[in-house]
Amino acid sequence: MRPLVSLFAPALFLTLMSAMASADDRTVCRRNSDDNRASIAACTRLIAKNPNAVEPYKNRGIALVIERDYVRAIADLTKVVTANPSDADAYFQRAISYDSLKDETRAIADFTRVIELAPNDPVIFSYAYYHRANAHDRNDRTDLAISDFTRAIDISPKSASHYSGRGYAYLRKGANAAAIADFKKSAELDPRDIMTLIGLGAAHHRLKEYDDAIAVYTRAIAVDPKDAFAYTSRGSTHLAKDDYQRAIEDFDKTIAINPRATLATVLRGQARMLSGDPTKARADFEAALALPDASGAHDFARTLLARLR
Repeated sequence: MRPLVSLFAPALFLTLMSAMASADDRTVCRRNSDDNRASIAACTRLIAKNPNAVEPYKNRGIALVIERDYVRAIADLTKVVTANPSDADAYFQRAISYDSLKDETRAIADFTRVIELAPNDPVIFSYAYYHRANAHDRNDRTDLAISDFTRAIDISPKSASHYSGRGYAYLRKGANAAAIADFKKSAELDPRDIMTLIGLGAAHHRLKEYDDAIAVYTRAIAVDPKDAFAYTSRGSTHLAKDDYQRAIEDFDKTIAINPRATLATVLRGQARMLSGDPTKARADFEAALALPDASGAHDFARTLLARLR
């Protein structure tokens, strides 16, 4: 007769293995893995075993946000905030998802909820204001955006992105001097941020401080010599100074990096037209019209073409 223990050993082994697998799934689901897809799979297995457990939904939702699977992330995180309406982190991640899907109304509502729930967490608190400000800005609520960027700066005064965000809001409002002050502070905190330097150059350009703008765009190009928009921006400032040859050289560099740069092609045509080369100017305008439209470039090209006739 077989020992009793031997009869139960296979079942005991399977039970132990199942428990160990569940423990491993809990570890991986808790984002202790660098592999988000593995975390998602582990969380999914845990949810299948216990659909009422909240933590796996939250961890899977956050992993889905990282994977940019925002629709599924929203579904998971909605379960979390329904079960726990005080979970600021879940609201924040859902807000990021809504924001990424351009659903600014729901994003603003969730960021507002985070602000209500997390006044003692300076990181999440300041970034809730920062992201809500961006959502306001995209909806042309510039004053609300500036107010939120200012609150974010008050909470986290060493965050370059907060100053840069407010700088762009000031730029859209036409408050160019205020924009310059913010872009300079952002560049002081993060000297290699291209978008901050582009914004700073644009503010100088608008004030007709062309040499300052060119100097800033040159700094941006030094940071990233493959940034096509930095060349376009510097070229447009050379064009504003009637320095057509330097403008053409910068637009050439833009087009070498991005042959489908419609605006740069139109602007190069304008520089060629103004420098007395109508044949090449016409070729640029016609080439631009064959490219996808961008920033009203097609209308501008047609207007300039009409002047050549």
